[in-house]
Amino acid sequence: MNKFWITSGALLAPLLAAQPAAAQAISGEFTVQRFDPAPGPRNFITTRGARTDGNMALSAALVFNYAKDPLILVSCESQNNCDDPNAIRQKDVEVVQNAMSFDLLGSLTPIPQLQLGLRLPITRVAGQGITEQGTADPASLDTFGIGDPMLEAKIRLAEDPNADVVPGLAVSATGPLGKLTAEESYIGDDTPTVGGRLIIDFKSDRLSVAPNVGAVYRGTSRLGKTEVGAEVRWGLGVGYQPARVVDVFVDAFGAVGLPSGNRVNAAEIDLGGRFTPLGSPLGFLAGFGFGVTDDVGVPAWRIFLGVSFTLEHRDRDGDGIADSDDACPEEAESETDGDKDRDGCPGARAPKEEHGDPNETEGGDSSEGDSSGGDTGSGESSPSDTSGSESGGESEAPY
Repeated sequence: MNKFWITSGALLAPLLAAQPAAAQAISGEFTVQRFDPAPGPRNFITTRGARTDGNMALSAALVFNYAKDPLILVSCESQNNCDDPNAIRQKDVEVVQNAMSFDLLGSLTPIPQLQLGLRLPITRVAGQGITEQGTADPASLDTFGIGDPMLEAKIRLAEDPNADVVPGLAVSATGPLGKLTAEESYIGDDTPTVGGRLIIDFKSDRLSVAPNVGAVYRGTSRLGKTEVGAEVRWGLGVGYQPARVVDVFVDAFGAVGLPSGNRVNAAEIDLGGRFTPLGSPLGFLAGFGFGVTDDVGVPAWRIFLGVSFTLEHRDRDGDGIADSDDACPEEAESETDGDKDRDGCPGARAPKEEHGDPNETEGGDSSEGDSSGGDTGSGESSPSDTSGSESGGESEAPY
Protein backbone atom coordinates (compact mmCIF):
# COMPACT_ATOMS: atom_id res chain seq x y z
CA MET A 1 0.00 0.00 0.00
CA ASN A 2 1.12 3.54 -0.60
CA LYS A 3 -1.24 5.05 2.02
CA PHE A 4 -2.07 4.46 5.65
CA TRP A 5 -4.89 5.33 8.01
CA ILE A 6 -4.96 8.39 10.20
CA THR A 7 -7.36 9.29 12.95
CA SER A 8 -9.57 11.57 10.85
CA GLY A 9 -9.92 13.05 7.42
CA ALA A 10 -8.43 12.10 4.09
CA LEU A 11 -4.78 11.56 3.34
CA LEU A 12 -2.47 11.76 0.41
CA ALA A 13 0.37 9.43 -0.34
CA PRO A 14 3.55 10.45 1.50
CA LEU A 15 6.11 12.85 0.35
CA LEU A 16 9.39 11.36 -0.78
CA ALA A 17 11.80 12.54 1.89
CA ALA A 18 14.86 10.29 1.84
CA GLN A 19 16.21 13.14 -0.22
CA PRO A 20 14.71 16.64 -0.57
CA ALA A 21 11.44 16.49 -2.46
CA ALA A 22 10.79 20.19 -2.87
CA ALA A 23 10.19 20.45 -6.59
CA GLN A 24 8.28 17.18 -6.74
CA ALA A 25 5.84 17.91 -3.92
CA ILE A 26 3.25 19.83 -5.97
CA SER A 27 2.42 19.74 -9.66
CA GLY A 28 -0.86 20.99 -11.08
CA GLU A 29 -4.15 21.51 -9.27
CA PHE A 30 -7.30 19.52 -8.55
CA THR A 31 -10.57 19.88 -6.63
CA VAL A 32 -11.05 18.22 -3.25
CA GLN A 33 -14.83 18.41 -3.63
CA ARG A 34 -16.20 14.99 -4.58
CA PHE A 35 -19.77 15.67 -3.49
CA ASP A 36 -21.65 16.07 -6.78
CA PRO A 37 -25.41 16.54 -6.18
CA ALA A 38 -27.47 15.36 -9.14
CA PRO A 39 -29.41 18.02 -11.07
CA GLY A 40 -33.06 17.38 -11.90
CA PRO A 41 -35.84 15.28 -10.35
CA ARG A 42 -35.98 11.50 -9.72
CA ASN A 43 -32.35 11.11 -8.65
CA PHE A 44 -30.83 9.96 -5.37
CA ILE A 45 -28.29 12.29 -3.71
CA THR A 46 -25.25 12.14 -5.97
CA THR A 47 -26.17 8.93 -7.80
CA ARG A 48 -28.21 9.53 -10.94
CA GLY A 49 -31.54 7.91 -11.76
CA ALA A 50 -32.59 7.26 -15.37
CA ARG A 51 -36.34 8.02 -15.23
CA THR A 52 -36.33 11.34 -17.09
CA ASP A 53 -39.84 12.48 -17.99
CA GLY A 54 -41.97 15.53 -18.69
CA ASN A 55 -42.18 17.96 -21.58
CA MET A 56 -40.20 21.20 -21.17
CA ALA A 57 -39.91 20.36 -17.45
CA LEU A 58 -37.79 22.74 -15.38
CA SER A 59 -36.07 22.38 -12.02
CA ALA A 60 -33.80 24.50 -9.86
CA ALA A 61 -32.08 23.66 -6.58
CA LEU A 62 -29.64 24.98 -4.02
CA VAL A 63 -27.61 22.40 -2.07
CA PHE A 64 -25.19 23.25 0.75
CA ASN A 65 -22.57 20.82 2.02
CA TYR A 66 -19.79 21.01 4.58
CA ALA A 67 -16.85 18.57 4.56
CA LYS A 68 -14.40 18.12 7.44
CA ASP A 69 -10.74 17.40 6.63
CA PRO A 70 -11.03 16.49 2.94
CA LEU A 71 -7.29 16.91 2.30
CA ILE A 72 -4.53 16.00 4.76
CA LEU A 73 -0.98 15.36 3.61
CA VAL A 74 1.09 12.78 5.47
CA SER A 75 4.84 13.22 5.15
CA CYS A 76 7.67 10.96 6.23
CA GLU A 77 11.26 10.00 5.53
CA SER A 78 11.32 6.74 3.59
CA GLN A 79 12.86 5.11 0.56
CA ASN A 80 9.39 4.01 -0.63
CA ASN A 81 6.36 5.14 1.35
CA CYS A 82 5.05 5.83 4.82
CA ASP A 83 3.89 2.24 5.31
CA ASP A 84 7.47 1.04 5.47
CA PRO A 85 8.51 -0.17 8.95
CA ASN A 86 11.59 2.08 8.82
CA ALA A 87 9.69 5.19 7.77
CA ILE A 88 10.23 8.23 9.99
CA ARG A 89 6.95 10.03 10.48
CA GLN A 90 6.82 13.77 10.04
CA LYS A 91 4.06 16.14 11.03
CA ASP A 92 0.79 15.90 9.08
CA VAL A 93 -0.18 18.93 7.02
CA GLU A 94 -3.89 19.74 7.16
CA VAL A 95 -3.98 21.30 3.71
CA VAL A 96 -7.78 21.72 3.64
CA GLN A 97 -9.49 21.37 7.02
CA ASN A 98 -12.87 22.86 6.10
CA ALA A 99 -14.68 22.91 2.76
CA MET A 100 -18.12 24.48 2.31
CA SER A 101 -19.98 24.60 -0.99
CA PHE A 102 -23.24 25.97 -2.29
CA ASP A 103 -24.18 24.10 -5.45
CA LEU A 104 -26.59 25.90 -7.77
CA LEU A 105 -28.41 23.29 -9.85
CA GLY A 106 -30.75 23.54 -12.80
CA SER A 107 -32.28 21.19 -15.33
CA LEU A 108 -34.40 21.31 -18.47
CA THR A 109 -36.19 18.32 -19.99
CA PRO A 110 -37.02 19.42 -23.56
CA ILE A 111 -38.40 15.96 -24.39
CA PRO A 112 -39.26 13.17 -21.95
CA GLN A 113 -36.19 11.07 -22.87
CA LEU A 114 -33.60 13.85 -22.48
CA GLN A 115 -32.58 15.97 -19.50
CA LEU A 116 -30.00 18.76 -19.64
CA GLY A 117 -28.41 19.65 -16.31
CA LEU A 118 -26.17 22.37 -14.90
CA ARG A 119 -24.20 22.58 -11.65
CA LEU A 120 -22.30 25.67 -10.46
CA PRO A 121 -20.39 25.28 -7.16
CA ILE A 122 -19.54 28.28 -4.98
CA THR A 123 -16.93 27.14 -2.47
CA ARG A 124 -14.97 28.31 0.54
CA VAL A 125 -11.97 26.32 1.75
CA ALA A 126 -9.78 26.86 4.80
CA GLY A 127 -6.75 25.05 6.19
CA GLN A 128 -3.00 25.17 6.59
CA GLY A 129 -2.30 25.16 2.88
CA ILE A 130 0.98 23.78 1.59
CA THR A 131 4.26 25.06 0.21
CA GLU A 132 6.23 23.65 -2.70
CA GLN A 133 8.45 21.94 -0.13
CA GLY A 134 5.47 20.00 1.25
CA THR A 135 5.20 21.91 4.52
CA ALA A 136 2.35 23.96 5.98
CA ASP A 137 2.05 27.40 4.40
CA PRO A 138 2.78 30.15 6.97
CA ALA A 139 0.11 32.28 5.26
CA SER A 140 -2.42 29.41 5.62
CA LEU A 141 -5.35 28.90 3.25
CA ASP A 142 -8.68 30.70 3.43
CA THR A 143 -10.27 31.25 0.04
CA PHE A 144 -13.69 31.79 -1.51
CA GLY A 145 -14.35 31.22 -5.19
CA ILE A 146 -16.53 29.79 -7.95
CA GLY A 147 -15.63 26.20 -8.74
CA ASP A 148 -15.75 24.36 -12.03
CA PRO A 149 -19.21 24.53 -13.69
CA MET A 150 -20.59 21.23 -14.99
CA LEU A 151 -22.90 20.58 -17.92
CA GLU A 152 -24.63 17.21 -18.13
CA ALA A 153 -26.89 15.48 -20.66
CA LYS A 154 -28.84 12.44 -19.49
CA ILE A 155 -30.72 10.13 -21.83
CA ARG A 156 -33.37 7.57 -20.89
CA LEU A 157 -32.90 4.46 -23.04
CA ALA A 158 -36.22 2.78 -22.16
CA GLU A 159 -39.50 3.84 -23.74
CA ASP A 160 -41.48 3.58 -20.51
CA PRO A 161 -40.10 5.67 -17.59
CA ASN A 162 -42.22 3.60 -15.17
CA ALA A 163 -40.82 0.20 -16.17
CA ASP A 164 -39.28 -1.99 -13.50
CA VAL A 165 -35.83 -1.52 -15.08
CA VAL A 166 -34.86 1.68 -16.89
CA PRO A 167 -31.34 2.08 -18.34
CA GLY A 168 -29.81 5.43 -19.12
CA LEU A 169 -26.63 7.23 -20.13
CA ALA A 170 -25.18 10.52 -18.93
CA VAL A 171 -22.29 12.54 -20.34
CA SER A 172 -20.77 15.58 -18.66
CA ALA A 173 -18.05 18.18 -18.98
CA THR A 174 -16.52 20.81 -16.69
CA GLY A 175 -14.43 23.92 -17.30
CA PRO A 176 -11.47 25.04 -15.11
CA LEU A 177 -13.15 28.13 -13.65
CA GLY A 178 -12.03 27.35 -10.09
CA LYS A 179 -8.40 27.77 -11.04
CA LEU A 180 -9.19 31.24 -12.38
CA THR A 181 -11.22 32.46 -9.39
CA ALA A 182 -9.08 30.98 -6.62
CA GLU A 183 -5.78 29.55 -7.82
CA GLU A 184 -4.01 26.92 -5.70
CA SER A 185 -7.04 26.53 -3.45
CA TYR A 186 -8.19 23.06 -4.55
CA ILE A 187 -11.68 24.13 -5.61
CA GLY A 188 -11.18 23.28 -9.28
CA ASP A 189 -9.22 21.09 -11.67
CA ASP A 190 -6.19 22.14 -13.65
CA THR A 191 -7.82 21.21 -16.97
CA PRO A 192 -11.29 20.70 -18.43
CA THR A 193 -12.83 17.30 -17.73
CA VAL A 194 -15.11 15.05 -19.76
CA GLY A 195 -16.91 11.99 -18.49
CA GLY A 196 -19.79 9.61 -18.85
CA ARG A 197 -21.73 7.05 -16.87
CA LEU A 198 -24.06 4.12 -17.40
CA ILE A 199 -27.19 4.10 -15.23
CA ILE A 200 -29.40 1.10 -14.47
CA ASP A 201 -32.49 2.22 -12.54
CA PHE A 202 -34.49 -0.53 -10.78
CA LYS A 203 -37.83 0.11 -9.09
CA SER A 204 -40.27 -2.18 -7.30
CA ASP A 205 -43.19 -0.64 -5.46
CA ARG A 206 -41.59 1.71 -2.89
CA LEU A 207 -38.00 0.50 -3.29
CA SER A 208 -35.57 1.86 -5.88
CA VAL A 209 -31.95 0.95 -6.60
CA ALA A 210 -29.62 2.47 -9.18
CA PRO A 211 -25.97 1.55 -9.78
CA ASN A 212 -23.86 4.02 -11.79
CA VAL A 213 -20.49 3.29 -13.36
CA GLY A 214 -18.41 5.52 -15.59
CA ALA A 215 -15.16 7.39 -16.04
CA VAL A 216 -13.82 10.94 -16.03
CA TYR A 217 -10.82 12.11 -18.00
CA ARG A 218 -8.76 15.07 -16.79
CA GLY A 219 -5.14 16.16 -16.76
CA THR A 220 -2.88 14.59 -14.15
CA SER A 221 -1.79 16.58 -11.11
CA ARG A 222 0.53 15.49 -8.34
CA LEU A 223 0.79 16.19 -4.64
CA GLY A 224 3.55 14.30 -2.93
CA LYS A 225 3.63 10.84 -4.51
CA THR A 226 -0.09 10.72 -5.21
CA GLU A 227 -1.36 11.28 -8.76
CA VAL A 228 -4.81 12.76 -9.30
CA GLY A 229 -6.08 12.44 -12.86
CA ALA A 230 -8.36 10.23 -14.91
CA GLU A 231 -10.64 8.04 -12.78
CA VAL A 232 -13.19 5.28 -12.93
CA ARG A 233 -16.15 6.52 -10.88
CA TRP A 234 -19.01 4.56 -9.40
CA GLY A 235 -22.15 5.17 -7.41
CA LEU A 236 -24.91 3.11 -5.83
CA GLY A 237 -28.15 4.70 -4.72
CA VAL A 238 -30.84 2.92 -2.69
CA GLY A 239 -34.12 4.69 -2.01
CA TYR A 240 -37.28 3.84 -0.09
CA GLN A 241 -40.56 5.75 0.05
CA PRO A 242 -42.27 5.12 3.40
CA ALA A 243 -44.91 7.74 2.56
CA ARG A 244 -45.92 9.57 -0.59
CA VAL A 245 -44.21 12.76 0.56
CA VAL A 246 -41.04 11.20 2.00
CA ASP A 247 -38.04 9.49 0.37
CA VAL A 248 -35.04 8.16 2.29
CA PHE A 249 -31.70 7.34 0.66
CA VAL A 250 -28.44 5.52 1.17
CA ASP A 251 -26.00 6.75 -1.45
CA ALA A 252 -22.45 5.42 -1.82
CA PHE A 253 -19.98 6.78 -4.35
CA GLY A 254 -16.29 6.70 -5.08
CA ALA A 255 -13.46 6.64 -7.59
CA VAL A 256 -10.38 4.62 -8.53
CA GLY A 257 -7.51 6.43 -10.24
CA LEU A 258 -6.40 5.21 -13.64
CA PRO A 259 -2.71 6.32 -13.65
CA SER A 260 -0.21 3.73 -12.55
CA GLY A 261 1.65 4.13 -9.30
CA ASN A 262 0.02 5.77 -6.29
CA ARG A 263 -3.61 5.80 -7.40
CA VAL A 264 -6.59 7.42 -5.76
CA ASN A 265 -9.07 5.04 -4.12
CA ALA A 266 -11.90 7.17 -2.74
CA ALA A 267 -15.21 6.04 -1.21
CA GLU A 268 -17.94 7.78 0.78
CA ILE A 269 -21.40 6.85 2.08
CA ASP A 270 -24.17 9.43 2.50
CA LEU A 271 -27.56 9.01 4.16
CA GLY A 272 -30.38 11.46 3.59
CA GLY A 273 -34.05 12.14 3.20
CA ARG A 274 -36.25 14.28 0.99
CA PHE A 275 -39.63 15.76 1.90
CA THR A 276 -41.97 16.88 -0.89
CA PRO A 277 -45.30 18.33 0.32
CA LEU A 278 -48.35 17.13 -1.62
CA GLY A 279 -49.24 19.46 -4.45
CA SER A 280 -46.10 21.56 -3.90
CA PRO A 281 -43.31 22.10 -6.42
CA LEU A 282 -40.82 22.36 -3.53
CA GLY A 283 -38.65 19.59 -2.10
CA PHE A 284 -36.39 19.64 0.96
CA LEU A 285 -33.23 17.53 1.34
CA ALA A 286 -31.08 16.86 4.40
CA GLY A 287 -28.49 14.28 5.36
CA PHE A 288 -24.97 13.40 6.45
CA GLY A 289 -22.13 11.19 5.29
CA PHE A 290 -18.71 9.83 6.19
CA GLY A 291 -15.57 8.69 4.44
CA VAL A 292 -14.92 4.98 3.97
CA THR A 293 -11.35 5.31 2.70
CA ASP A 294 -8.64 7.86 3.46
CA ASP A 295 -7.86 9.58 0.20
CA VAL A 296 -8.02 12.79 -1.78
CA GLY A 297 -11.38 14.49 -1.32
CA VAL A 298 -12.78 11.97 1.17
CA PRO A 299 -13.82 13.81 4.35
CA ALA A 300 -13.96 12.53 7.89
CA TRP A 301 -17.65 13.47 7.79
CA ARG A 302 -20.06 15.60 5.78
CA ILE A 303 -23.45 17.27 6.25
CA PHE A 304 -25.72 18.62 3.53
CA LEU A 305 -29.00 20.53 3.14
CA GLY A 306 -30.94 21.44 0.04
CA VAL A 307 -34.13 22.89 -1.39
CA SER A 308 -35.46 22.29 -4.90
CA PHE A 309 -38.22 23.61 -7.15
CA THR A 310 -39.67 21.46 -9.95
CA LEU A 311 -42.11 22.54 -12.64
CA GLU A 312 -43.04 19.72 -14.97
CA HIS A 313 -46.02 18.42 -16.91
CA ARG A 314 -46.04 14.66 -16.61
CA ASP A 315 -48.64 12.09 -17.66
CA ARG A 316 -47.24 8.79 -16.38
CA ASP A 317 -50.29 6.70 -17.25
CA GLY A 318 -50.77 8.26 -20.71
CA ASP A 319 -54.47 9.05 -20.31
CA GLY A 320 -54.15 12.67 -21.38
CA ILE A 321 -54.58 14.03 -17.84
CA ALA A 322 -51.56 15.71 -16.25
CA ASP A 323 -50.27 14.06 -13.07
CA SER A 324 -50.98 17.26 -11.15
CA ASP A 325 -54.72 16.88 -12.00
CA ASP A 326 -54.82 13.07 -12.00
CA ALA A 327 -56.29 11.33 -8.95
CA CYS A 328 -54.68 8.08 -10.18
CA PRO A 329 -51.41 9.18 -11.84
CA GLU A 330 -50.21 5.63 -12.42
CA GLU A 331 -53.55 4.16 -13.59
CA ALA A 332 -55.08 5.33 -16.87
CA GLU A 333 -58.69 6.48 -17.02
CA SER A 334 -60.55 3.71 -18.85
CA GLU A 335 -62.86 4.09 -21.84
CA THR A 336 -65.69 2.63 -19.80
CA ASP A 337 -65.47 5.71 -17.63
CA GLY A 338 -67.17 7.61 -20.44
CA ASP A 339 -64.44 10.27 -20.20
CA LYS A 340 -66.99 12.36 -18.29
CA ASP A 341 -65.53 12.89 -14.85
CA ARG A 342 -61.90 13.34 -16.02
CA ASP A 343 -60.62 12.27 -12.61
CA GLY A 344 -57.91 10.13 -14.19
CA CYS A 345 -59.00 6.90 -12.50
CA PRO A 346 -60.17 3.70 -14.20
CA GLY A 347 -63.94 3.08 -14.02
CA ALA A 348 -66.53 5.38 -12.48
CA ARG A 349 -65.68 7.41 -9.43
CA ALA A 350 -67.02 6.35 -6.07
CA PRO A 351 -70.70 7.28 -5.45
CA LYS A 352 -71.29 10.73 -4.04
CA GLU A 353 -74.10 11.73 -1.71
CA GLU A 354 -77.25 12.16 -3.79
CA HIS A 355 -79.33 15.30 -3.55
CA GLY A 356 -81.37 14.97 -6.78
CA ASP A 357 -83.78 12.40 -8.17
CA PRO A 358 -81.84 9.15 -8.77
CA ASN A 359 -84.41 8.08 -11.37
CA GLU A 360 -83.99 11.19 -13.53
CA THR A 361 -82.98 10.32 -17.12
CA GLU A 362 -81.70 12.13 -20.15
CA GLY A 363 -84.06 14.71 -21.56
CA GLY A 364 -85.11 15.88 -18.07
CA ASP A 365 -85.86 19.42 -17.00
CA SER A 366 -83.36 21.58 -18.81
CA SER A 367 -83.62 24.29 -16.22
CA GLU A 368 -82.40 21.86 -13.56
CA GLY A 369 -79.60 20.80 -15.87
CA ASP A 370 -78.60 24.41 -16.39
CA SER A 371 -78.70 25.29 -12.72
CA SER A 372 -76.68 22.25 -11.70
CA GLY A 373 -74.15 22.41 -14.51
CA GLY A 374 -75.48 19.15 -15.99
CA ASP A 375 -75.04 17.05 -12.83
CA THR A 376 -78.33 16.42 -11.05
CA GLY A 377 -76.70 14.58 -8.20
CA SER A 378 -74.42 16.83 -6.22
CA GLY A 379 -74.73 20.19 -7.88
CA GLU A 380 -71.01 20.15 -8.66
CA SER A 381 -69.90 20.86 -12.19
CA SER A 382 -67.14 19.63 -14.44
CA PRO A 383 -66.07 20.73 -17.89
CA SER A 384 -67.89 17.84 -19.59
CA ASP A 385 -71.07 18.44 -17.59
CA THR A 386 -71.15 22.11 -18.49
CA SER A 387 -70.94 21.33 -22.18
CA GLY A 388 -73.86 18.98 -21.77
CA SER A 389 -76.07 21.64 -20.17
CA GLU A 390 -75.28 24.16 -22.84
CA SER A 391 -76.33 21.73 -25.57
CA GLY A 392 -79.88 21.42 -24.36
CA GLY A 393 -79.92 20.39 -20.72
CA GLU A 394 -78.58 16.89 -21.20
CA SER A 395 -77.97 15.48 -17.74
CA GLU A 396 -76.41 12.42 -16.20
CA ALA A 397 -77.54 10.07 -13.50
CA PRO A 398 -75.85 10.72 -10.15
CA TYR A 399 -72.64 8.89 -9.26
